[in-house]
Amino acid sequence: MLRAIVALGVSAMDSYFHDVVLEYAPRLMLAFSEGSCSAPGKLLDELKGEFTPVKSLQLLGKRRKEEALRHMVQNLIRERTFQSPGEIENALKLIGVNDFWEALRIRLSLRTKKRAKEYVQKYVTRRHQIVHEADTFKSKKHHDTLRPISKPYTRDCVRRVERFVALIHSVIDKGNAVR
Repeated sequence: MLRAIVALGVSAMDSYFHDVVLEYAPRLMLAFSEGSCSAPGKLLDELKGEFTPVKSLQLLGKRRKEEALRHMVQNLIRERTFQSPGEIENALKLIGVNDFWEALRIRLSLRTKKRAKEYVQKYVTRRHQIVHEADTFKSKKHHDTLRPISKPYTRDCVRRVERFVALIHSVIDKGNAVR
């Protein structure tokens, strides 16, 4: 049960970033098409291949443009994970939030941006070990030995992931022009 908590906590964080991109990116694209804001370069680069002349004209005729754009973004990010600092950074660049690590560092009361980037990484690493290696390692005496895990470790995981996501959300809300 404790391993499931770690795996689900990190997966929930990943899901949060997917939801944020799916919420903000289509709105940004619509606002950009209306000339009310600039579009994030990362988003434009990623969707370049999607906007063929035919698809662009088809999109113009759609009643639910935001829904069509959301579908395009969903296809773009469907196979991605947003768990490592670089992946999280790429997700937020898609919605125009750049260089947020400093703001997050301040909110977390940490000394360096590197520490902010590492804030939940031990749990991400552990989640990968749980999911991909059955949380075992090779020991000299036994072939597959289960890594130890405790309730305090899982409580800390949940607290850190919740805090990390809540503080990133406050950075997104402050830095995003389209709500």
